[in-house]
Amino acid sequence: MSTNEDPRNKLDQLKRELSELQRRLNETNIAKEASFEKKQELRKQISDLRLQIKQSKDKRDFLTKEVKELKEKRKELNDIITKKISEIKEVNKDKQDYLKKHKERVNPEQVKKEIEKLEFRIETEGMPFSKEQQAMKQIHTLKKQLDETTETDKVMGSGRELSREIDDMKKKADELHNEIQEKAKQSQESHELMIDLIRKIDELKKEEKEVFKKFMEGKQEFTKINNDLKSKLSDTNELNADVHKGRKQSYDKRREQEQRTLAEKRIEVEEKMKRGDKLTNEDLLVLQGTDSDEEII
Repeated sequence: MSTNEDPRNKLDQLKRELSELQRRLNETNIAKEASFEKKQELRKQISDLRLQIKQSKDKRDFLTKEVKELKEKRKELNDIITKKISEIKEVNKDKQDYLKKHKERVNPEQVKKEIEKLEFRIETEGMPFSKEQQAMKQIHTLKKQLDETTETDKVMGSGRELSREIDDMKKKADELHNEIQEKAKQSQESHELMIDLIRKIDELKKEEKEVFKKFMEGKQEFTKINNDLKSKLSDTNELNADVHKGRKQSYDKRREQEQRTLAEKRIEVEEKMKRGDKLTNEDLLVLQGTDSDEEII
């Protein structure tokens, strides 16, 4: 800028620059604050996700513990089932051995009827002693057969209770297995959710880092523009003072010149008055202006 440039033009230029800097400062501040608010929003989202991660982890750990306990119960039950199966195998072996020795089986109800029939004849019929002895032997034989039949039924039925116990235990083991599968599934779902939430947090942290970087850049830009604005404002104030001072000096100089001119005209008017010349309106105004100036002074 030329040193001979009118200070008033320079002052107008500075005012335009100040206006532009103020506009840029406002825009930068809005962008900076928007970045800060975005960063705070991301921080809250991260905090909420961390709470969800803790909840998912607690649920997963609880379910995992339950699965472990259920597996232990199932193992204990399976061990009992295995033991019971060994027992029923022994019982079945005893059955086979017993059946080999007692191939012929009789109807216990039929045997009971035969015994009752013979006992009734002995009691009611007056049979000879030899026949009564024969009938008694026959009853003895039939009772022996009945005892053997009862033993056979006992042997044949000895495994049924074990079989029912095993079936009940297997049913319980299946129920435990299904419960284990369901809780293991829920535990896995909680684990996968936790992993997904961790991934989201990593993404939000990256975004937060970028937003914070943008915020810091905006803050630096805001400071720079603000400093430029202060500097320009200082220059403007100085120049404004110089312009005001120049205007005052110009005014004083012009006023001084006017006073000199007025003084010269006054002398001329006074000379006319001494000569007795007629005074004009202008002459009268000169005298009035002089008197006025003297009053001011």
